[in-house]
Amino acid sequence: MKPSIVDVGALDGDYFSVSFSNGHLILFRLAELIRKPDFAALMKSKTFEKPKTDGEKLYWTTDGPSLYFDEIMKVAVGDALLKRTIILVEAHDGDSEIIDIELDNRTVIMFSLKPKLDEPLFAEVVQKRLISQTDGNKVYWQNGENLTLEEITEMLRTDNSGELK
Repeated sequence: MKPSIVDVGALDGDYFSVSFSNGHLILFRLAELIRKPDFAALMKSKTFEKPKTDGEKLYWTTDGPSLYFDEIMKVAVGDALLKRTIILVEAHDGDSEIIDIELDNRTVIMFSLKPKLDEPLFAEVVQKRLISQTDGNKVYWQNGENLTLEEITEMLRTDNSGELK
């Protein structure tokens, strides 16, 4: 089951934050979508700065453009045709249970490791506050544990209990 959208917010320019019921949060840019007439018109209005959610989609007005979960994921992390690269990874504000993953399109994923803490090596990552690193395709730690971008994307798409603090 896909996670629901629990909160949305407008940031600078065409950046938005979307929090999901699985505990992950994505900061992403509308990018190419603002070239579409309905999004371009919306961006010029004050409404653009006040996104809403009904749990299923990010929207601004009931009769205007909206983005459902799969569309948000495509814009933020790409799809099979558009592979993204991880350019930076670090603990979120010093919290080893949450890592910030920045992609080449400037999307930032605040990724909760809580659903993985029943696995010994992930528990060690959090307990010992191991520093996360990337080779562009995966996040890895010195204890040998790693998550590929495909695994991260799959976890983003799954409703689990990784609630962010």
